[in-house]
Amino acid sequence: MNSVFILTRLYPCIFIARTCISIASPGIYEDLVSLSTASATPHDFQNLTLNKLLWDFRYLHPLTNGHHLFYVCGISRPALFSYQLLATENKLHIAAISSWYNTLMQAYKTIFGPAFRISQLAIDMEQTQYHLEEHLHADSICRMLHMSPNVNIDRDKEKKSLISMIGLYYQERAL
Repeated sequence: MNSVFILTRLYPCIFIARTCISIASPGIYEDLVSLSTASATPHDFQNLTLNKLLWDFRYLHPLTNGHHLFYVCGISRPALFSYQLLATENKLHIAAISSWYNTLMQAYKTIFGPAFRISQLAIDMEQTQYHLEEHLHADSICRMLHMSPNVNIDRDKEKKSLISMIGLYYQERAL
């Protein structure tokens, strides 16, 4: 099942709604790649799957064996076009299209704020076999959101959506 989360923010002073989209597998290609260098180039990621995609990579952290871990993410042109078409048909201005895992890492960084350390991220990722959402608890997530007391949300059931909202919101603010 392809999971997509869309966040739209209205800017009343300029009358533009900016939309951010978070996409999870299988709608996109995602992989964690170990390389012997911390300063990788696109040439270092020789993968036939990536040749067919629009893709990029992000350094995550050093590994204990002296290698370095990278997050690689890509989307096919037809899939990207379908999201652009969806936005056009619904008169949405796309500010960003991101992967679920990228929004998860942004939410993690935002929740930890000034206390965020890449070394702690590495420890948390390895402890959870890279299921980082296990380190983001419902109480921490809800502290980042300002919801009306009248809104009744099952925090555990909606955890993934709430994490997406936080990650997308702070990614969009950085644009």
